[in-house]
Amino acid sequence: PGMGTQVYEATMGCHGGEHCDAEFRKTGIDLPDGSRGIVGAIFDITRRKRSEAERRASELKFATVFQASPDGIVVSTLDEGRILEANRGFERISGYCRDELVGASALDLGLWVDLAERQRVRDKVLAGLPLIDLEMRLRRKSGEVVTVLYAAQRVESGGQTCILSITHDISDRK
Repeated sequence: PGMGTQVYEATMGCHGGEHCDAEFRKTGIDLPDGSRGIVGAIFDITRRKRSEAERRASELKFATVFQASPDGIVVSTLDEGRILEANRGFERISGYCRDELVGASALDLGLWVDLAERQRVRDKVLAGLPLIDLEMRLRRKSGEVVTVLYAAQRVESGGQTCILSITHDISDRK
């Protein structure tokens, strides 16, 4: 019975005193004389590890900005308009808590005051055109209608086409 393939990762010294990330793979084999042996390989995974670290740092930066923004930020699916993520700024503007927002659509919640405007926004974003500073009306959970500046951009998230939207409440200017 073989031992299966075992995989290990480690940091090791490389040329010029630099450090490299390596992946070690080994597996047991049966030799023709009936004895057992081990076959192994070492792969340099330094680039992959650095790329993963950069991606994690970028995701952390995005998450920090996303949550810290006083403006409402929402990621929703383009096809159904289902909200995948919403920040505290959007909770404040809409009056809904995150648990009420995630999984629902803006249509379900009645956020769009003008449904024709929603279709125009969707068509523009579907065409890949960014939308910047569109003044529109949004209905809060309480039924109150507020005026906002709305921006939207088509993005890919988790293999699906989404809309990243930013909403800035300008009701106090009106």
